[in-house]
Amino acid sequence: MDAFGDGPCIVPLGLPGGPFEAYESISRAHTHCFLLESLTGPGELAETSVMGFAPRTIVRGYRDRVEFCERRGGGGGEADGAAAPSYSYAEPSAVRTDDPMAELRRAAAPRTSYSRHRYAGGAVGVVDYDAVRLFERVPEEAGPAQGPLFEFGLYDDGVLYDNAERRLYYFAYAGQEEAEGAAARLRAQAGSAGPPG
Repeated sequence: MDAFGDGPCIVPLGLPGGPFEAYESISRAHTHCFLLESLTGPGELAETSVMGFAPRTIVRGYRDRVEFCERRGGGGGEADGAAAPSYSYAEPSAVRTDDPMAELRRAAAPRTSYSRHRYAGGAVGVVDYDAVRLFERVPEEAGPAQGPLFEFGLYDDGVLYDNAERRLYYFAYAGQEEAEGAAARLRAQAGSAGPPG
């Protein structure tokens, strides 16, 4: 299987509850995670809730550069057999540029034409108010921007909650065996999360 041409491997998780319970247990072990919830709305927009954690790359954009922090070790459910994930991020490597958004677009370019779910991997993040400086002239008296103008995670795996089926699925751009192993580790992680602290 061409993991980046045919779409992700999708594995049923078989966990009880819905997206909130899954996110609560999975997010405890990760510094970079998100939940895109779709409780109501037009059918095609409310069909799936999505969770992501442990992005393969964290991208931070500044006015004159973009920094890339690559994940080392496991990630989404990857933990060398342990229930808790085991990974860290490398020191950032910087690319000098006058167009940080173009660098983000290049890094986040879709690698597949998969379209069954509205989201199955890609870039999720935040854009700071000061990012207007990338598109508009801002008077110098406004002062320099503090911190990054944007930060995005690039995700290759995550959890989908199908609202019609009321089922959780793990997706990954990996081989079937690797996806099954990661899903098993997520099940173990969710089972060992315990009550909220």
